[in-house]
Amino acid sequence: MTKLFPHFYPDNKKHIPFELLEDIHHPSCLLTLYLDDGSLLLSKRFNHNKKEIQFTPHIAFYLQAFSRQQLKQLAIWMKARYDINVRTTGTPSGTGCYLKMTKVTDTFDILDLLEPYIAELREFTYKLSWETRLKNEIELYKQSHPDYTIRVSVPARPYSDEDIALLIKWKQQRVTDKEIARRLNRTYWSVVYKWQDVKNREA
Repeated sequence: MTKLFPHFYPDNKKHIPFELLEDIHHPSCLLTLYLDDGSLLLSKRFNHNKKEIQFTPHIAFYLQAFSRQQLKQLAIWMKARYDINVRTTGTPSGTGCYLKMTKVTDTFDILDLLEPYIAELREFTYKLSWETRLKNEIELYKQSHPDYTIRVSVPARPYSDEDIALLIKWKQQRVTDKEIARRLNRTYWSVVYKWQDVKNREA
């Protein structure tokens, strides 16, 4: 670690050593960054007239110790390596910005990429499993708002009536979420969330 220190702290300032990241492609690098400095956020919007609560998931990387220029460069690197979309967002702490996903589809993309690690990292389920996080939130608001319906923000590519019919059919046939995602050409977490939404609407 002593040999690596100058790469991360040139002139005693925290720095992202992009020269060390050139040959890194494995998702475990992104996993480590996310579990250390990332958070799965859940914004909530209440519609008291319709008695609904709208959930919208986001992922943030709290890396405000790095400069805005370096974070922009890191966002470009993440897109090139993992096809992940993040952008800089302002914050009053640190150097004034961090990285955040703003689209639901982008959030599901990263959760889908990291989903295989859940089995080995059960203690991080709250960060890696959207299904678990959503279930816990629903149970929480069933206590505080028992008459309210939970909705989850719809991804940019909405499900057609035919997609939903196939989803219901395959679920009844006990087809796995991963296989359904492959058949519908969607992410694993998109299928998980959509099935939860379908069940809420049928309830």
